[in-house]
Order: sequence, then C-alpha cells, then structure tokens
Amino acid sequence: MTSGEVRVRRRQWWAWVIAALLVAAAAAPLVYEWLTNPDDQRLVDLDVYRTGGQMLLDGRPVYDYFTPAPQLLPFTYPPVAAMLAVGLAGMSWETAQWVWTAGIFVALAVTVGFSFRPLLVRESLRKYAPWVFALLMVLCTYLMPIRDQVRFGQVDILLVALCVADCVARRPWWPRGGS
Repeated sequence: MTSGEVRVRRRQWWAWVIAALLVAAAAAPLVYEWLTNPDDQRLVDLDVYRTGGQMLLDGRPVYDYFTPAPQLLPFTYPPVAAMLAVGLAGMSWETAQWVWTAGIFVALAVTVGFSFRPLLVRESLRKYAPWVFALLMVLCTYLMPIRDQVRFGQVDILLVALCVADCVARRPWWPRGGS
C-alpha cells in the first residue's frame, strides 16, 4: 500500500462517519414523527413481537393473547419468533422502540450496501462511495416501505437484509443452507 492509498483510506474513514451523521440527520424527522405518536399508535407490530416474548417469559400461551386496545392484535408468528422477542420483552417500551428503530436502519444499511455494492466499489466512484451510500440510504429511508417499517415497527427490512446478505455475500463467515 502506498502512502497515497493510506491517506485516501484515512479520509474515507472520516467521510463514512460524516455520511452516517448525514443519514441520521436526514432520517431524524421521520423517526421523530413516528416515535412521538401516542403510545397506542406507534410501532404496533413491535408491540405484537414484545407481547409474544412476554407471554413466554410469563409461561402463558403465546397465541391466546392480544395487544392492548385499541389495536387488539394477536401474535401470529411462528413460536421461534416469540423466543427471539424475549430480549425485546425484557426492555422498557421506550428502550425497545429506540433499539428496534436503530435496527431498522442498520438492516437498511446492510441491504443498501450489498444491493449497491457494484456501484459503490466502481473505481470511478470509490472516493465518493460514502456520499453515494448516504444518498442511497436517505432516498430509501423516505420510500414508503421503510417509512412503514419505522411507523409500525415491522420486521420486513431485517428479513430482506438477511436474505440479501446470504445471497450476495462473496465469502460469508456464517453457514449457508442448501446442498
């Protein structure tokens, strides 16, 4: 590695930090809008996941309980989903909302990173990669599917990120399914 490459990599590190801050600033109005809704009108799907986890912690049947009014939503996921939600059930509602919302954006970053990797690693754009990535993140953040992820606290973008990572990763460190 030449000294010029070292300087570029150091500059890239700071550029990635600034790009992440720009994404956070751009996403803040959306997050603020939905996380300040009345308690019963925000992240209702997250409430369903947490309720499933809480039922397991309480030793109660997962499928016999509904979230509080006005939604009255049942847990309709496989039992393993309730087991995975136990950690969320152990958090306060406020903490779970912030952790889940941050997770949405981490999953979106994984999805954008893998999906747009050919563009981001292109030699002609490499030095602009943090800015291109930030632009793509902001654009995706304000598309309806991600807006709904933040509004309802859905699990979809996490599933998309897992699928994309599994299918697109060149040399994953995790075991893959298949033959």
